[in-house]
Amino acid sequence: MPKNARSRLKEAVDLIQSAVVASKSEKQQSDIALFNVYCQWALLEGNQGAFNSAKKYLNEAKLLSAHLPADADGQQTYQKQVADVEATLQRWQDMEAGFQELLVPNEEC
Repeated sequence: MPKNARSRLKEAVDLIQSAVVASKSEKQQSDIALFNVYCQWALLEGNQGAFNSAKKYLNEAKLLSAHLPADADGQQTYQKQVADVEATLQRWQDMEAGFQELLVPNEEC
């Protein structure tokens, strides 16, 4: 991912984390925003083939989801979002592996 995009994402995370939270509701909204940023960051890293970085940010999102509103619908939504990101990353990783196989010289050619 271009350095400019990484620095913008880092700035967004820093801004969310540094926001002064006046209430529990504002803290939850801040955590939800940060959760979404981490999920998107994981997808951006994965899209660039940086799967280790993508997993790191997805793990950050998973850790943060434990602190998000605990109602059943909310937790299901967060778990689905994480599962969707994981599935997308796995699909991209499998595609990249398939492309790598195509690039390996075949002795029969």
